[in-house]
Amino acid sequence: MKRLIIPLVLMLLTGCTALLATTDPNQDNSPLPPMNITHVSEPITFTITNPKNKEATFGVPFSLSKFEDNHWKPVPMKEEMAFILIAYILKPNESVQETIDLSFYYDGLNDGLYRITKLLYYDDETLEYHIEFQIKTS
Repeated sequence: MKRLIIPLVLMLLTGCTALLATTDPNQDNSPLPPMNITHVSEPITFTITNPKNKEATFGVPFSLSKFEDNHWKPVPMKEEMAFILIAYILKPNESVQETIDLSFYYDGLNDGLYRITKLLYYDDETLEYHIEFQIKTS
């Protein structure tokens, strides 16, 4: 039985990685104006709304980018960081609130403009959802 579980988990992780790589990182679907954060240890709370007239699913995984040199550049997570793979369902026009503590996932975030990217999955497409925020410690 254990032999079947490990390949299945690896297949699920590989599938998610491929799907993440096919999205357009320059697309901006930010529903909120940038938030200001003065301490990196402050959790960020935001609302995800399904804008389509069909069900969407989303999970815990997210990515973080920093705006530098006129481009969004990925920010690497702490070593050996992982997400649980669970799917939440959002009905059409339904909203859900989510909170992320960036200090748990990242070290050394300095001042600048950042964005969290979450993915909403539909049967026939994937939608990027961006949450922008500004870190100002000084």
